[in-house]
Amino acid sequence: MKVKVLGSAAAEAMPALWCECSVCQHALQHGGKDLRRRTCYLIDEDTLVDYGPDIYWQVNAFNVDLLKIRRLVMTHSHSDHFSPVELHWRRRGYSVVSSDIDLYSNEAVVDKLRASLGLEAEHQDFSHIFLKSHILEAGREVLADGLHILPIPAKHAPTEKPYFFVFTRQGRSLLIANDTGFPEAEAWELLSGCKIDLALLDCCGGAHPKHKHMREGHMGAETNIEFRLKMLELGIIDEKTPVYANHFSHNCLNTHEELCQYLNPQGILVAYDGLELQV
Repeated sequence: MKVKVLGSAAAEAMPALWCECSVCQHALQHGGKDLRRRTCYLIDEDTLVDYGPDIYWQVNAFNVDLLKIRRLVMTHSHSDHFSPVELHWRRRGYSVVSSDIDLYSNEAVVDKLRASLGLEAEHQDFSHIFLKSHILEAGREVLADGLHILPIPAKHAPTEKPYFFVFTRQGRSLLIANDTGFPEAEAWELLSGCKIDLALLDCCGGAHPKHKHMREGHMGAETNIEFRLKMLELGIIDEKTPVYANHFSHNCLNTHEELCQYLNPQGILVAYDGLELQV
């Protein structure tokens, strides 16, 4: 199984529009790994995890073949992770589309898509955009084309049921844990039954003195360190398992290099847009 990081930023991206902060100015001047799109992932060539406002840019920048995408797996409905208007173009008259894709999500994502298409609340059919909707439940694994999808309850977005995920294919497992704060007991109980070969963790607060201990809704660098140690304690990972921080806010005021300096000595690597990993 392969995963490509198509985006590594929080809601405002980096550089954030209009922002005068030091990290945004640095990103404007230096680009490279400090240029961060909204968080999104490609698994193998057939699965997108989240589908936000930068998807057009991401697809073209990283040579994603959308004709090979069979499913979208959504963490939650927030606008930086789900941009329903970018599914409108699957309609006849806008694009030539001949095959369905599957949407795996909570009910809030489906409601948002339905509203954006102007459908009545009781309307469940998205056939006119060649899409089939599947509602996820925490702890209930879904199997799709050999990809096992295990939804884990996230500590985020209290008005809906957000998830993070364990993906397993051909005996290898990938943890994608954003957006979430430090998980609660139910999540750890589900994770304790998993053996993870690669982990990507929300690190919205970065190493900022005020935000590095963030654990409600998002995590910071110190909470990522705690998360990794908890996985080691429970036997979910071992010392050699790659663990990456991802989903950074410009408000953490850390460049990519500064994040590496803080996290690498603690056994955590730092993700960036375009990073490709073999699970």
